[in-house]
Amino acid sequence: MENHNLIQPSEWLDLMTEAYSELFTIVMEAGLSYFEYSVILTMDGSGTLPEPADHFSTVELAWLADGTLTGRRRDLREIQPQERSRRAGLTGSWPESFIFVDDVIFIYPTVPAGTLFELRYTAQPPTIVLTVGLLTFEVDVVSGDGLSFVIESVAVKALRKSGSDVSAAVQAREEARERCLESFTLRSFNQPRRRVNADQSGGEYSWLGWGGGSWDG
Repeated sequence: MENHNLIQPSEWLDLMTEAYSELFTIVMEAGLSYFEYSVILTMDGSGTLPEPADHFSTVELAWLADGTLTGRRRDLREIQPQERSRRAGLTGSWPESFIFVDDVIFIYPTVPAGTLFELRYTAQPPTIVLTVGLLTFEVDVVSGDGLSFVIESVAVKALRKSGSDVSAAVQAREEARERCLESFTLRSFNQPRRRVNADQSGGEYSWLGWGGGSWDG
C-alpha cells in the first residue's frame, strides 16, 4: 500500500500525524501524564514569561524562590480574566498568581527581570516530518498498543482514501484503542492527582516570611 498512486509520500506523513494526534488524545483522556514536560522560564523586562511554542495545557507554574540553587519553590494560582484588573500594575518580590494571554504569561504581582519559574505542561501533538538526508524518524508511541493504534489508524485513513474496504482495519484500530485506554488508565493510577487548596494565609510559605493575607480577602 505504501506505493499506492492515490497517496503521495508527503500525505503519508500527514496521515501519521493525524493518527499520532489521536494517540495523544487517548493518553490525556486516560489521565496519564506521559506527554507532560517541564521547562525553566525567565522573567523578561516586560514583566511576562514566554509561552512554549508547543504548549497545550498547563499542569502547574511554580516560582523558584532561590533560582535553581536550593529547589525551594512556590506554586502559583491561575486566575480568571476578570481578576486581572485588580492585579495590573502591582509589583513585588513574591509572585502569587498568573494568567495566559495570547502567547505570553503574565505574573502578578510583577517581579524583577531574571526571576525564574518552572512550567509543567502538556504539549501539543507534534507534526511528523522527515529531515532532509535522513531515511528514518522516531516518535514516542508510549507502548506496543500505542504503536498498533497508530498503524491501524493510518491504515484506515489510507484505505478510505483509496476507496477500499476499511472494516477490518477499523475493527483492529478500535481494539487497539481499547487496549490503550485500559493500560493507560491503569498506569495513571500510579500517579493519581487530587485537588489542592492553596494556603493564601502564608502558613505554607513561612520560610519565605510570607505573612500578608489573601489577595481575595
